Amino acid sequence: MRMKNWFLVSVLLVVCSISLFAQECQNANQNAKLVRSWVDLPPGMPEGLSFLEKAIYRSGDRLAVGIVQGFAEAELIDPKRLDRILSLLRLSFSQPQLITNEDDRSPRVTSLLLRFLQSRLKGTQMEQRIADTEQYIFSQTRTAPQK
Repeated sequence: MRMKNWFLVSVLLVVCSISLFAQECQNANQNAKLVRSWVDLPPGMPEGLSFLEKAIYRSGDRLAVGIVQGFAEAELIDPKRLDRILSLLRLSFSQPQLITNEDDRSPRVTSLLLRFLQSRLKGTQMEQRIADTEQYIFSQTRTAPQK
């Protein structure tokens, strides 16, 4: 009887783990699609829609994760798209006290993404814009009040 209970508990743990992993993968895929749709909006659109703007304010580093998952390298370095991405990254850290997930308050993935973009666009006009974005984000997160 004891062995049967142990087996049932083990099976239950495996099923729950698989379910949680599947849910996490689905959430990551949805996040990438959502971020891609934000990037593809016309310039000025998020700033004009308060519900969309609030969602971006709450995203923080999660926005960079969605960008990495949602775009190929060639898409990331397209100048018009890159300009839009940089604007959204700035917006996502402009109100750090509103970022809902504790892990997303630190710009770890954002930093990696910006440094990657800088390395790919050395010697171009966008290199300074990327550096300015990184400096802005770090100035915002250093002074952000902790929840």
